[in-house]
Amino acid sequence: MKLFTIGDSTVQGFMSLAAARTGQSFSTLIQRVLAPGDPYSIPDWPLGGHPLDMEVVLRDLDRRFGPDIRGLVEWTRAFADVTSHMDKVEDYYERGAGAANVPTPGGVQYFHNVAVRGFEAADAWLVTPEVCRRILARSAPRRDDTLAVPSDSFHRTALRVLNPSLDPAFDQTSAIDWLARHAAQEGVENTLVWLGANNALGVVLELVARRTPNDPARRPSSMSHEERMAAGYNLWHPDDFEAEYAELLRRLTLAQQQNRYPDWKVFLGNVPFVTIAPLAKGVGTTTIVNSTFANIDRKVYFKYYTYFPFEEEDVAQGAPKLRMHEALQIDEFIARYNTTINDLVARENDRLGRQRYFVVDIETILANLAWKRNGGSPSYALPGYVEDLVPRPNTLFYHGRRDGYIESGGIFSLDGVHATPIGQGLLALEYLKVMQRAGVPGANPDALDWPSIVQSDTLYQHPLRIMSEFRENKDLIQWLVQLLGIVARKK
Repeated sequence: MKLFTIGDSTVQGFMSLAAARTGQSFSTLIQRVLAPGDPYSIPDWPLGGHPLDMEVVLRDLDRRFGPDIRGLVEWTRAFADVTSHMDKVEDYYERGAGAANVPTPGGVQYFHNVAVRGFEAADAWLVTPEVCRRILARSAPRRDDTLAVPSDSFHRTALRVLNPSLDPAFDQTSAIDWLARHAAQEGVENTLVWLGANNALGVVLELVARRTPNDPARRPSSMSHEERMAAGYNLWHPDDFEAEYAELLRRLTLAQQQNRYPDWKVFLGNVPFVTIAPLAKGVGTTTIVNSTFANIDRKVYFKYYTYFPFEEEDVAQGAPKLRMHEALQIDEFIARYNTTINDLVARENDRLGRQRYFVVDIETILANLAWKRNGGSPSYALPGYVEDLVPRPNTLFYHGRRDGYIESGGIFSLDGVHATPIGQGLLALEYLKVMQRAGVPGANPDALDWPSIVQSDTLYQHPLRIMSEFRENKDLIQWLVQLLGIVARKK
């Protein structure tokens, strides 16, 4: 097997608030470069996936009402359309063919991409189908609501990914257990792992920090999944993160002990600065900070970070916010996470007597790509095909104008957190660069099919004219924030 993948929402192909597009994930793009004829099984998510695909919803409104929703009558119809779609999605994943008690069609027993949206580093071994079944059993049954997303979307997703056949024989099989199983049975040449962002992302989704206590006697990595959920942490202290990531590496190495492919390699993405995500909009005065961390030093930070599209006056009136010093501390924590990852990887490679683990520096990539943080002059060198696109994609919040032109964005999807297909292509490019340097046969960054990647990006190819209506309606933004809160809290 050329490729096996473990990760979180971005790795799963989560876009515009739904775990839906694994076929456009960077790992799938890499598989097409390395071994286009080899099988690479990935989940399928009908009806746009769940909790709710915002692009499906807004595109339907765009088709029906055009760039403007006028008056009470049209808003009433629009609301009815949205609730009807939400009801279909909820029915499908709670009681229909996508329900937790219905096996994936075709007798599929496993996937080669076992990424699950919301995964923290430790979830790669803590979350099993049995855990998901237990939690879903406690929360069901639920009445058929017309304005709700599928309940316990996180555990429904994890169950479907980790045990698509619902075979009790696989109920104790975590993501890392699947790696060990494939390594022993057919051999795994390359494993892509990107975990750690959700050990900090929740603080940006909720704009409230609930930091782990840094108690050496009780690290979060020693807790059960249910205990971690109850604790509700959304920002790991760097020492807690170190303990968790060290255990992740230990378990990844153990999973490779019986690998039939002797020259196995693991490619680890480090943690991006979550405050760069355009959902967290910087408002107010700016400061160019001095820091001992290279990717923070001399970068632009704002007085407040709030939800898009709020402004400083909204913050003064009570809109949720992070202050600059809080955003800066979050980024400094993440910089320390990544120093830890580098140190742990170096030690593990030394212990193994050869380089098995390779770090893909997502922190630096995103820091150089960020638009506002670099004063509108990002230093990241886009590939030629993307560089020549008009308009050129950037990290600003997506905005399709009423005349059908893209005003901004292109790298982050409608939820302001997760990558578009073009953004996924950039991740594939950076992973392939590292894989090529590591000597992986066929890992050619120039082999990415950029015309097809861009063509598959429907937000770019067919701009949403109704985005102006969405951006100007703060009630709709509050609704998006509520849905993101569901994602952040693993509901």
